[in-house]
Formats: sequence, structure tokens, C-alpha cells
Amino acid sequence: MSIDILVLGATGLTGKLISRYLATHTAKPTFTIGLAGRSTTKLDALFGDLSILGDEKGVFRVVVDLLDDRQVDAALSKAKVVINAASPYHFTGDSVVKACIKYKVQYVDLAGELVWTRSAIQRFDAQARTAGVALVNLCGFDCIPSDSAVYLANQTIKQHSPRAPLGIASSVGCYSGTGGLSRGTMESIYTMFDHTPIRKIVEGMGDTSLSPIPGRMWPIPRPIYSLRDPQTGNILVGGMFPLAPLSRALLRRTWGLLELENARSEERISSYGPEFRYDEFVQTPNRLIGLFLTLIVVSFMFCAAIWPIRPLLRWMFSQGIGARLDEISVMEKRSFSLFNVTTSTTSKEYPEPIVVQTVIRGQGDAAYLLTSIMISESALCFLGSREALPSMTKKGGFLTPMTAFGDILIERLKKTGRFEFKSERVRHPCEGGGARKVGYRALWMLALAVSVGAGYFF
Repeated sequence: MSIDILVLGATGLTGKLISRYLATHTAKPTFTIGLAGRSTTKLDALFGDLSILGDEKGVFRVVVDLLDDRQVDAALSKAKVVINAASPYHFTGDSVVKACIKYKVQYVDLAGELVWTRSAIQRFDAQARTAGVALVNLCGFDCIPSDSAVYLANQTIKQHSPRAPLGIASSVGCYSGTGGLSRGTMESIYTMFDHTPIRKIVEGMGDTSLSPIPGRMWPIPRPIYSLRDPQTGNILVGGMFPLAPLSRALLRRTWGLLELENARSEERISSYGPEFRYDEFVQTPNRLIGLFLTLIVVSFMFCAAIWPIRPLLRWMFSQGIGARLDEISVMEKRSFSLFNVTTSTTSKEYPEPIVVQTVIRGQGDAAYLLTSIMISESALCFLGSREALPSMTKKGGFLTPMTAFGDILIERLKKTGRFEFKSERVRHPCEGGGARKVGYRALWMLALAVSVGAGYFF
């Protein structure tokens, strides 16, 4: 039995949505699927919910305990591509990555656990490159929109500076829409604090934690953000985006991988350049609400770092989140948008910076429904022509969505009818902003210091 795409964690809510999407995909007759989980009963229920007939439709049940290395080896030895939706990755990630390298299986995941991802890169990246296996992290809403926005903005800048391609000086994204954090993401946060020393958490959550090379320091997160729309002149304001540490770290890895790749060639076509820096935030109606949102995010992380409070948070935020596919009707009504303004560097050939506005929209709940589509289409990229994939993908190693798939993934997402991508040069200079008063920045630095200190003490 050969399986083209093996879905690990198929009986969780996100896993069910991935299974549903792949089983009803228009290209389904061209590939086979394995739906993997520990419980035969839950797998049977999943097949019943999805009205899947099993082997007759090229969809297979795979019973596997990810804590048993022998079972993991047996399951992955039959697969071409693995979608790992089984979190926390702190417990299950290593065995899956090692098996992928051993059996040369391509890999995508939703690992919003920077500490584990950093550790996995340090331990397995060289082995993966030797085996030619591509391991692509963070293939969901937490990073693909941000990664693709900067990727497209960079392309636009290069198109408008053909004589001497410019790099990126700054890029700022503003998220808006409906939705929230998935239960898996929140569980990953709790697990990180449960099993990881605070020193390693601080190292893993830094902007440079995933980058293969060092770079300039990026701006620290701000309590209040502001960004001027370069076309209308309107000021967008907001507060901290809870997923921003993931995007910042992943984009720093995208930057680092491109820098290394372009250092080997004469033309720096895809490089973002040494001055690249990135930040993002969530739009709010006014600055006061933006500050309030930031304080909520900081307070949550502060409480999650303290053991006596962490179990209470786990209980509070697990209530009312079911694993039912009948919630899709609600998910369908949600949406998100990412408004990004990217400014280029300058040079003798181009003394004025190029300003690019990139907008990405998605129809559906971002944390669950759209994430299941993003990671599924990421996996399907591997089943196409290998020659069409970027050169880094063929070499293997730990990659990011844009360094692994680039335009191929963006085009696949467009064809789903749920995503819009638009990137264009605008003629008016943009003005960004941050905290309006020094006192806000001081308050923010104090909050960070207290959170780290409390986590260390407890």
C-alpha cells in the first residue's frame, strides 16, 4: 500500500478539516490519502463523518501512536508526503522528523512551537539536506499570509528596479477580520511553559531564533502600532498580534535562507537584503483599544508562565471548543485580510524608495478552515513536478513556505477561490508609526521584564 499524503493527527479538529478538504479535492483521483490517529474508534467515526468509503476511494486508515518510534517508522515508510497536524510537537515532532529523513518523506506542519522548531533545526537540518528531504514548518494562518505578503512585495520591488534590484528596508503588516487562536496553538503555549526552562523560551521566541545567519536587530514589539495607508493617507492603528512572534521568526528564516542562497549566485534577485526588517499588528478601532489588546496578550503570556495559574487558563479556554465538523457553517462566514506596506532601500540608480502595497484576503475561519486549506495545498505542491519547485526545496532541509513553494503555493491558493493576492507599487511615500509616547514604550519594556522574571521565578 502506497500513500501519497499521510495526515497525522487526523482525528483532531484541524486534522478533520484537512482530511475533509483532501478527500473532496478536485484532484483527488490523482492521489491517495492516509488518515492517521491512535484510536481506531475515532478513525471510524471520522470516516463516518466524512462519508468516506475507505480503500475504494484511495483513502486509508492508519493506526499509529506517535510516541512509539516503531509504529511511526511503519506508517511513514509507506508515504510520500506527511502533514503533521498532531500537536504538541514537543512530544511527537522528533520521531516524525527522524522517520521522514530516514524514508525520504517530504514534510509540512503547523508547529507554532518556536522552541521545538529551533531545536529540531539545530539537530536535524544537516541530516535532512544530506537526504534531500524538505521539512516545511508553519504552513498555516500563523505565517503563510505574512510570508507570502513580503515575498510578493519583494517581487514587485524587483520588477520596478531592474537595473540594480533593490532590497527591503521595512515591511509592516496589519491584520483585520474575525476568528481567534486555535485550541492546538494554545495547548502548544501551555506545553512550552510546562516543559521548557524560561531561558530556552526566551531564546526560542527571539526574532533570530530560526535564522541560519545573524542580522540586524528588528524593532521591539510595541504597545500601540500605527501605519499610514500610502494611497488614502488614512492611519491604521492597532495592538499586538498574538502570532507575531511566529511570523517574525519565520520571516527572519526566510530572509536568512535567501541571503545564503543568493550569496552563491552573481545576481541577488530574490534576496530581501541586509536591511530587511518586519513587524505586524492587529487593527483596532482606536489606539486605546489597541493598547488594551496588547495588555491582554502580555497578561495572558504572563499568566501562562506561572504554574498555579496555567491549569486554570487551560480549563477556561478549552470550554466550548468542540471537535465537530458541523461548525463549518460558522467558519464559512468568517474572514481575514492582511494589509502590508513594504518600503525598499535606495541606491544611486534609484535614489527614491519604492513603496509597495500588498493585500491578502481569505474567506473562512483563518485559525481552522483556511489553515487546513493552506497546509493541504502546501503538501500537494510536493506531488507536482519536482522540477517546478524552487531550488532550495530540491536540496532539502528545514524551509519556510515561500522558500519551499513560492509562486506555486500562491497560485494553488488562488485557485481554491478562497484567497486573493494583490501587490502593486504606490506612488506616495508611506509613513509608519509605533508607540506615540515614550511612556508607552517604557511600560511595555517593564511588562516584558516582569513576565520573564515571573516565569523564571515560578
